[in-house]
Amino acid sequence: MHPDLDQARAFARTLSEQELVEEASRSLDDLSHAGWQAVHEEVSRRGLRVRPWRNVNFVLVTTVNKVAGFGVHRTMDVVAAEYVLALNIARDLGTGVIDVVDGRSANAQQELREARRTILRELREEAREIGADAVIDLRLSYGEVPGSVKRLLMVTGVGTAVQLTRLPGAPIRDIAGDVVAATVERRTPADVPTTRPHPHAPRFPGITSHT
Repeated sequence: MHPDLDQARAFARTLSEQELVEEASRSLDDLSHAGWQAVHEEVSRRGLRVRPWRNVNFVLVTTVNKVAGFGVHRTMDVVAAEYVLALNIARDLGTGVIDVVDGRSANAQQELREARRTILRELREEAREIGADAVIDLRLSYGEVPGSVKRLLMVTGVGTAVQLTRLPGAPIRDIAGDVVAATVERRTPADVPTTRPHPHAPRFPGITSHT
């Protein structure tokens, strides 16, 4: 066992939640191995969650089921959004308006882009309402609406809303990719953002490599 590990654990227990999470955002370049291990053990023991991004209103939507640098803290719910659009090919042919170039319809492409943007926006809003950080494993599907007089195309988006926690050693980043300070939330009774971290959280005395 590292000779400084007991000392580091004792010091970690004296830190406030916000100080502890700020220390957890540091790397091994700033903390000794003992300090780094003690911090993350204490974060886990207290059941704290380090939010993935500074902007609490941002919700990541992705087709993958794992976000690099983050683990799923809590699976919230399935979220879904639908968008129905009318195919106006017959009308365009009747009026002589043809926008097909090289087998691609500019109008149809624009409508599909709008459908996708709307679905992503609605998924983010639904996930945000239940306190999720991300929608993972997104699946988009396209199909005609049966039994309709007009040709209607329905675009559907379905994903899983989750809360994320930053994995040890991963940097805290905002949506612009800039490294920022961590914020802390309690696991119980509810995940509610606390104040910004103290700018001078204590370092581990005598066992850090930071000067």
